[in-house]
Amino acid sequence: MAAPSHHATPTALKPRSRSAAGVLGDQHPLISCAKHGVAYHHAGLPIDVLDAIEEAVRTEIVLAIVSTSTLTDGVNLPVRTVVIAETRFEGQHPGAQLGAARLMNAIGRAGRAGRESEGWIVLALQKQSDLKDFDELRPNDEALEANSTLLAEESLAALAGAEELVATTSDAIFRLAPDTAASDFVSYTWFVLTMLQPLWTPFDDPIQMDIVIGNLLAFQQMDPVLRQRWMQLAEQVRATYERTSPEQRRRWTAAGTSLGTAARLDAITREVVDAVATRESELRQLGSTMLDDVWYWPLNDTIRLLSQQEVLTRLLAQPEAGNCWKFWSTRAKGDGNLIRVSIVDGLTGWVDGLDVPALAERILPGLAVEWQLEQTVDAISSTFEHYLAWTVGVLIEQANARLHEIGLVSRIRPDTAWCIRHGVNTPHALALLNKGVRSRRLAHVIGSEAQRQGVEVDDIRSWLADMHIRGWRSTFGAAAREVLDLLQFIRARRNNVLRSLLETGQAQVTLRSDLSIAYQTPETVYISPTTDTTSELQIVSDSGQAVAVVDVDLHADVDAVLMSGLDIVITMQGHDLNFMASEIVASD
Repeated sequence: MAAPSHHATPTALKPRSRSAAGVLGDQHPLISCAKHGVAYHHAGLPIDVLDAIEEAVRTEIVLAIVSTSTLTDGVNLPVRTVVIAETRFEGQHPGAQLGAARLMNAIGRAGRAGRESEGWIVLALQKQSDLKDFDELRPNDEALEANSTLLAEESLAALAGAEELVATTSDAIFRLAPDTAASDFVSYTWFVLTMLQPLWTPFDDPIQMDIVIGNLLAFQQMDPVLRQRWMQLAEQVRATYERTSPEQRRRWTAAGTSLGTAARLDAITREVVDAVATRESELRQLGSTMLDDVWYWPLNDTIRLLSQQEVLTRLLAQPEAGNCWKFWSTRAKGDGNLIRVSIVDGLTGWVDGLDVPALAERILPGLAVEWQLEQTVDAISSTFEHYLAWTVGVLIEQANARLHEIGLVSRIRPDTAWCIRHGVNTPHALALLNKGVRSRRLAHVIGSEAQRQGVEVDDIRSWLADMHIRGWRSTFGAAAREVLDLLQFIRARRNNVLRSLLETGQAQVTLRSDLSIAYQTPETVYISPTTDTTSELQIVSDSGQAVAVVDVDLHADVDAVLMSGLDIVITMQGHDLNFMASEIVASD
């Protein structure tokens, strides 16, 4: 938890909380917290909400943030004060505890270089403290030593379970529970074998597992008996690998799941390919001209295909899915309180642009609003943004590769996984989101309108530029933050104007917009925002007459010059707008 600044006020928080409310809904618990300068951060929140929270902390809009260990895992978010509050209990997984290394990483967030001379760390233990508790703040070399997870107790238990399976079944490596050390070891070994196979010569046959994995850190730290046990499991992987066709080896490696799930995903993919082949045959019998060239299924048809083949429900039945797309009638989670919710209804609403409150009401009608919102937000993050986006993406990529191999022209829409991840249904919206526009709502409405007007994806930048800021606000209801994102999206990719001004003392941009005055010789002009709420930059003559509006693709560059604090002289000749640092003008 952190307190970035005492300058932020609840009034300053209102735009940020309104932005979050637009994503989560007014009654989500995070919104009431944000209005008071407090936020929380965990992996169950949607990606755009996490980004907004992190930005609010960096800009000192949020006063304090409560987080799981997510903020210690690669997020650059320094604060003034870090409060460590951890509860340990009997049977808790060691990985859930803050060991010395993770603790040092967490407290390293305290204090911001260049802004403060110190940082504060508060260790708030959930028990009576004693001097030994502070030893972890001064860890010795042994406490910080990196030890392989294959030596941990839970890893040894997973290995013992794998050995029991190997003794009773020939396909043991496909039956291992995912997210265990044994399953991860099997997947890693399979991956290494796949990568090394093309380099292996006939003289090296069979593949020597001691060479393949024997130099891992784990094998350097193990005693000979334990090393032999893990190596025997690796030999089981090698034996299965050599019985498997080269095509399956590659596909199972690329799946990024446990080996058992990869094999099941492969089987589901074959069924999908058969369904597509049947549909293509039917269309040919009807004389369809769509099949004269490679033809991509529309998104709605793709989702319908996945539904008819029960792909979505079968993917959610895989062990890696965990609690994805599971809902309970009350907070007392149990089988008796489970609610059946159609994944197809939920996914269709999500990609069609429903906001969180509308989607929550659609899939969980009748529940208390806060409970609706919390569960829906969790489902969006775990199911759409992560699990299904990955597994559906793997399935479609492999299915399209097979369709190509067997000579069919039908293809399942390849960006389906991205549509699932972002909750949009047009390639235009994906282009916006992948180029820095953070608002799903904005990307969706722009994409829908562009598609309605027949705008090509490659032309969306120029189409938006022609509308200018005024058009964005009136047509799409773009808020201030959304306008800033669009300005960066539209920004012309040219030499940086401010950099040129700093390095040479002068810079120039050429306008495309219509001029009310066409100066034949350089004339001094001024730039100021218009009086309405569009924040367009007007070029004004010395007499106060409006000359032109700065083109939207130049807006970010010109605004950066105006905000630089440099004392500049602006002149205009024809369509050229010239900037010159005043000290250079004076010296001339």
